[in-house]
Amino acid sequence: MKKKIAVIVAAHGEAETPSFLENYQVTKQTMSHAAAVMPVPKPLQTLIAITSGVRNGVNWSIDGYRSPHNQNTREQAAAIKDGLEKQEAAKNVHFDVFPAFFASPPFVEDVIQSTAHYDGQIVASMTPIESRLSCGLVCHYLTENGHVHDLNKIKILTQHWKHDEVTRILVDHIFGARAFKANSRDESRALLLVLHGTLQKDTNGNPPGFHAGLDETLSFAEKLKQAVLNDKRNFYGQVIPVYLNHEVGGKWTEPSLENALKKLHKEKVRHVALFPCGYFVDGSETTGRAKKELFKSGIRNAIYIDSINSEPEFISYFVKRISSAAQSILKWKELQENITV
Repeated sequence: MKKKIAVIVAAHGEAETPSFLENYQVTKQTMSHAAAVMPVPKPLQTLIAITSGVRNGVNWSIDGYRSPHNQNTREQAAAIKDGLEKQEAAKNVHFDVFPAFFASPPFVEDVIQSTAHYDGQIVASMTPIESRLSCGLVCHYLTENGHVHDLNKIKILTQHWKHDEVTRILVDHIFGARAFKANSRDESRALLLVLHGTLQKDTNGNPPGFHAGLDETLSFAEKLKQAVLNDKRNFYGQVIPVYLNHEVGGKWTEPSLENALKKLHKEKVRHVALFPCGYFVDGSETTGRAKKELFKSGIRNAIYIDSINSEPEFISYFVKRISSAAQSILKWKELQENITV
């Protein structure tokens, strides 16, 4: 009989409609996660959730925008499932792949609980950089609930930013079909590498009292920047990491996307491409915020390069890591069974 492995594709999760209630609930869930590590009073959490629900409800109804985030994650899960079924390991292992989210249902924690009876569980984080507020949510949950989970049969796939294969895939994507075409580098062409902003100092000017992922964020930004600059296909005179920040908790990473665009416009940079490298799946922060900021910046030639989403090479990377993790789990399980016998 085949062993059963549950693969949980874990992403942030967003509202999919202009519904006030849906947008309110997603923001409320997000703020509750933030409040677990930084001082965000409950009245402020509620106010932010209500404001977000009203704003998104009105704006999305007017401009017709819908976040593709959850659907893109479901497509990633389906592509991973298809890839796993073509692996040699599939002869002895049955993989079920579940898309799950931290801020919208189905929640990651609930899917982990509902698949606890499987021979193994693999959580594949769709976040390139881990922090207490991203993939760290899974680790925190398992730490708090280790007494009800067999942690020996659970693996969490994180730290994608460290993998050279991911860097290569992202660089290839940057120089894909939607990029500018040119023969030489030119300072009038800039590439913005957009990452999720990170808290640098709290409201008292001190380093945050939780793992914010700052070092990883800066290292990933520099690693990808240098990979682009050193690529023989590169024609960007400027490669600039920029950040999508929030307004709670203290001082965030710089430069912000908005300030970087203002500076480039003032300098009369003629061509700007924007790639959200810090997001493995497009959603409201990329297509609903970064993309809109780019096209209203006044820069003459602007290109938005989609997130990596379900690019075949990217899916293949996850399929390989998941297959390896599954074999590791099953070898451990076999060893334990032999010891018991």
